[in-house]
Amino acid sequence: MPIAALITLAAVLIVVVYTELTRRKIPNWLTGSATGLGFLIAAFEGGQALVSSILGFLLGFGFFFVFWICGKSSVKTHGRRPVSGGDMKLMGAAGALLGFTLVQIALVYMAVLGALLAVGMLVWSPDAWTRVQIALRIRKVGREEAVKLQPLLVPYGLAIAGGCLLTLLVGVGR
Repeated sequence: MPIAALITLAAVLIVVVYTELTRRKIPNWLTGSATGLGFLIAAFEGGQALVSSILGFLLGFGFFFVFWICGKSSVKTHGRRPVSGGDMKLMGAAGALLGFTLVQIALVYMAVLGALLAVGMLVWSPDAWTRVQIALRIRKVGREEAVKLQPLLVPYGLAIAGGCLLTLLVGVGR
C-alpha cells in the first residue's frame, strides 16, 4: 500500500470518527475527495494498482449498496434506511485507498466491530428489554407501539473506521 494512500486513509478515518460522534454524519466532500485521491494514487502506481483500487471501490461501495437497497422498506416504518449513503460512500472510498485485497479484510473486521457496536448500543439502550421481548415475540405489540420505539441508530462509520484501522495494523505488513 502506497504511503500516500495510508496517510490519506488515516486522515479520513480521523475526520469520520469526529463527525460520526458529533454530528452522526459522514460528509460527501470527504468521501468524494478520498475516492478521487485513491484512484489518483493508484494511477501513479501503475495499471494493476488502479484496477485493484477500482475493484476495491466497487466491493466496498457495493457491499453497503445491497443493504441500502434492501433497507428501502425501513424508510416507511422508521423514516430512514438502516444503512446511510455516507456509510456506503465511505466504504467505497476506503476500498479505493486500500485496494481489492485489503478491503476484503477490512469488511470482515468492520462486520465484527459493527455487530459488537450494535449489541453494545442495544444492551445500554433504555428500552433494551422491550426491544428483546418484541424481537423474540414474547411480547405482542401493535404496529403503533413498535413504531413508537425510536430506531436504534448505530454510527456505523465508527465500525468502518475501526475495521480499516485493524486492516492497516494487521494486514499491511503482508
